Amino acid sequence: MKKVLLFMLGTILSFPAFARDFSYEYNGKTIYYTVIDEEAKTCKTTQNPNSTTWGLTSGDVEIPSKVTDGNEIYKVIAIGASTFYRCSNLTSVTLPEGITSIDYSAFNQCSSLTSIIIPNGVTSIGGEALWGCENLASVILPEGLTSIGNNVFLGCKKLVSINIPETVTSIGQAAFYGCNSLSSVNIPDGITSIDWATFRGCNGLSSITIPESVTKIGSEAFGYCSNLTSINIPGRITKISDGTFQGCSNLSYISIPEGVTSIGNNAFQGCSGLTSIYIPEGITSIGDEAFSECGALNSVYYFADRPIEGNANIFSAETYENAILYMSEDGVIFSSIREPWKNFKKIVESDKSGIDGIEADFDENAPCVVYSISGVKVGDSLDGLASGIYIVRQGNKTTKISVK
Repeated sequence: MKKVLLFMLGTILSFPAFARDFSYEYNGKTIYYTVIDEEAKTCKTTQNPNSTTWGLTSGDVEIPSKVTDGNEIYKVIAIGASTFYRCSNLTSVTLPEGITSIDYSAFNQCSSLTSIIIPNGVTSIGGEALWGCENLASVILPEGLTSIGNNVFLGCKKLVSINIPETVTSIGQAAFYGCNSLSSVNIPDGITSIDWATFRGCNGLSSITIPESVTKIGSEAFGYCSNLTSINIPGRITKISDGTFQGCSNLSYISIPEGVTSIGNNAFQGCSGLTSIYIPEGITSIGDEAFSECGALNSVYYFADRPIEGNANIFSAETYENAILYMSEDGVIFSSIREPWKNFKKIVESDKSGIDGIEADFDENAPCVVYSISGVKVGDSLDGLASGIYIVRQGNKTTKISVK
């Protein structure tokens, strides 16, 4: 019996103490706190445990570095989850030095908040921490910050620029989704992946540099960044995910690295300003509508000797009709029997050694003389040519083309 009682007593004593909440008034504002460690005397802010109504805190709030409960003094080391959730009348907040984290949804939908300074020492910002702060125009992030959670700045429509410290190694999904005014952002060298919809709908971005450390770009990462005109894709990327650049209507040119083997569904759909695209020889799959609705596309470079097969909807009908497909000699032969390549009306035999000058070497609108494959002159333009292989001379240059 003694053994049983001793076991039960030991079990009871091993249970951790329950978290304890208390309130503390500072500069006329009452904020609630949860004890994190009674022995270390640390605590974090929390939502009012006695209220079922969100958003009661308003005006200007300052969180002190230390608070008291009775005779005990506690150090504030975190802004707890949902502390200021839906505090739509919260206009400013001053955070103390000494906090190390801002937790999930801490300032979610604080629509009157215009600026915030994250103190030195904060290493993580939890998911949705500043989601829907639609008037937030300025954020200062500290050196030492290592992670930005999912949806942290989602819908911060007035955020113009942000400097992400070099110490950040992780940026979560949709972190800047819908930041319409964001015109300047740096991505640190330590970042290895850009997740789903990270910058989706950032209409103010005109260019962005992705560091070579990035090995993965998630679906819709830059979707509908309608003012994006140029972007580099790092050489270590192997996959362009679904909808990565969908709706980037001002993107005019993009070179896909040789290491890319897969282009996802709708990857470049609706890039209506895209005029040329280079597709690596090592591509093994191209998803549905990857280049559909790219009405300005006039040059497609693809030099694989054995072109892969894909669905006809990879490109739009107007691309098949108007764009020139540049291929290797063997590629031209196989293109006649493989989707989607067989649908292009104009195919030019070339090699990628001159890819930077291909468009300068051949201009379908410039004066030319067209010969049949046997050397008989058949015309002075490409218009109205019957299907077949032709030799086109422009000045001192000759090019073999396929017309379908």
